[in-house]
Amino acid sequence: MPTYTVFLSSTFADFARERAKLAEVLPFVGVHVSLAEREGDTGKKLLDTLKALIDRSDLVVLLIGSRAGSASETGQYWTKDEVDYAFAKGKRVFAYIREVPHEIIALTDQNREGEMAVRSLLEAVEKKVALIPRYRRGECCKLTAMVIRDVARYVEELKAAKANESYTDSFA
Repeated sequence: MPTYTVFLSSTFADFARERAKLAEVLPFVGVHVSLAEREGDTGKKLLDTLKALIDRSDLVVLLIGSRAGSASETGQYWTKDEVDYAFAKGKRVFAYIREVPHEIIALTDQNREGEMAVRSLLEAVEKKVALIPRYRRGECCKLTAMVIRDVARYVEELKAAKANESYTDSFA
């Protein structure tokens, strides 16, 4: 039985708790979780390493918050580079948005460029992903349940397609 791989894409610091929880529980639904921070220094450019991780993955789980993250060597933000590459490669992307109350946003540093980058990412994803579930800060369990549901369903679809492919190939 093949093991499927999920690439987890998000800004790093503000999703540390969610990333750790998903990396802990997703293997229970039969998938390997691919995280950039587990790779270490491969001697390649970071963007090339990220692309290789996405190439080896069967699907991408994208967490979107209120921060854009840091800029990559392309001038875009890393998360946007990852998502653009995943879409270009035809990867299935499941996206989840963490909504932040306006009162909290007002208390943080205002970064107009970052806000525009997050809007740009969200617009690009909304064009390609039909439904984007939302959750709030502190609802890590809700997020985890949604991701498990979606990943488990997709893995079952992949398994069924593989079984059908094997069955039809036997007649060739």
